[in-house]
Amino acid sequence: MTMYPKPEKREKKKKEQKDMFLQIWEEREHISELSGEYLGEEPNAWYFAHILGKGAYPQAKHDKENIMLVTQKEHWELDQNTHKAKANSLYKPFFDKQQELKERYS
Repeated sequence: MTMYPKPEKREKKKKEQKDMFLQIWEEREHISELSGEYLGEEPNAWYFAHILGKGAYPQAKHDKENIMLVTQKEHWELDQNTHKAKANSLYKPFFDKQQELKERYS
């Protein structure tokens, strides 16, 4: 039987992630770190891509260096079409950073 965190604990984790995203939004330019495309003035969860997966690397979940600002399309490509993204030079900085972080967290 799978145990799920209590609602209060889930809400706390969601708040921690949201707070981190807002800090990143304040600290960084509102452009994709891959394409340079302007993201606008309002943050959107799609703009914050975890470089190392939250499940595989829970210790990196709230590391701001593990987040890259990207467009919604770029985020989707990274999550759902990884093999295609790996073949596209646009995503090279993402995968380079991923390798660097894997070495740090291994």
